[in-house]
Amino acid sequence: MPNFIAATFGIFIFLPFVEKVEVINYSFFYCIGLTIYEYLQLNMPIQTFDFNDLAATWLGFIAAIFLFKSATSNFLGLNGG
Repeated sequence: MPNFIAATFGIFIFLPFVEKVEVINYSFFYCIGLTIYEYLQLNMPIQTFDFNDLAATWLGFIAAIFLFKSATSNFLGLNGG
């Protein structure tokens, strides 16, 4: 399930380039891109479309949100926000 790993850790790609508030939004659109790419594989003869990859993408996105929020301490409420 490479899509799970890509979606989970893809959120951290955006950290140096966007504000902390926008990271989850960018990660959401990144996962939409992964989803579109998976559907495009229906028309690619050497690629394989897989519903499990779609599920893994969005489960990875949910895991990414928890990882990001815990890494920024918002998840634990330690910084008052």
